[in-house]
Amino acid sequence: MLHTPTRVGLVAALVFAFAVVWYYEGRGRWRARLADRFVLGVPWGTLVTVAVVVGFYLFAQSGLEHWESPVVYPFVTWSYFYPTGILTAGIAHGSAGHIVGNMTGTLAFAPIVEYAWGHYPPASGGRERLERRRGGSGGLLGQPAVRALVVFPAVLLLAAFVTAALSFGPGLGFSGAVFAIAGFAVVNYPVTTLVALVASSAVRTVYTALTEPVVRATVESGAPSPPPWASIAFQAHMLGFLLGVVAGGLLLRHRGRRPALGRVFFGTFLLGTVQALWLLVWFEDETLILYRGAGVALVSVLSVLVAAAAGASSAPSGWSSSPSARPSGSPGW
Repeated sequence: MLHTPTRVGLVAALVFAFAVVWYYEGRGRWRARLADRFVLGVPWGTLVTVAVVVGFYLFAQSGLEHWESPVVYPFVTWSYFYPTGILTAGIAHGSAGHIVGNMTGTLAFAPIVEYAWGHYPPASGGRERLERRRGGSGGLLGQPAVRALVVFPAVLLLAAFVTAALSFGPGLGFSGAVFAIAGFAVVNYPVTTLVALVASSAVRTVYTALTEPVVRATVESGAPSPPPWASIAFQAHMLGFLLGVVAGGLLLRHRGRRPALGRVFFGTFLLGTVQALWLLVWFEDETLILYRGAGVALVSVLSVLVAAAAGASSAPSGWSSSPSARPSGSPGW
């Protein structure tokens, strides 16, 4: 009986807190910054992608009628000879918690990637900048609507397809694409990506507080089950992350930007450790083995390589991370 008043109070407190901060601190500054990269200041590509994935869960997987237990088995990558699973596993999910977790990550990281990509084609300023505002230039890819509503969602969905198709064993979920998004984001805006990582955790906590405002539990014994880490598609996560890093590095090179190497290193290391990119799992008979130490060491080495590659995107060599190494006007966060 306390659930509804608790939810109302929680929503009211959140709205009040964020409204105060928005009104007194950042409304003009953030609106101007977002409008410079997004049509009407909105990350439309991220919203379209989330709508596609959530729509698939609600309608194709019957999540609308069975939110906690959707239809799963037809959409799993059982075999390369089963095209339905190969084509759909990347956007299908196994439970409400599964899709909420992946969509939270998407909403946290994808706007950073979309900001780096931009709805408007890169422009040096002046007349060219005004021209892009009036509808874009440079052909089809210069059209803001195409860049926002077609190209960006298509790339994210392609990442989901590739990571699901190349993952070992049966699986499903958008997490491979989420790691690709995070990899792209961390090499372009490492500090912002870490803020988004914390924000995504906060959003999941708020969601849980809204759906389960009061929890009562008892001590129960259950059937034997494998450890939680044994069911995580760690290969898809690593593949997605590497694809995102490569794509992000290519954009840096194309735009002539070089982020601070130290920021990229710490951003990659913290992201990798918090998001369990260190998972290395193997099987021996009926024993599951988690190589946690080797996995963390791998993340450490990977962080150095990613930082070195990103720092050298537009520079001949060196580990310099001084602001003067970045072009004028390029944000350092």
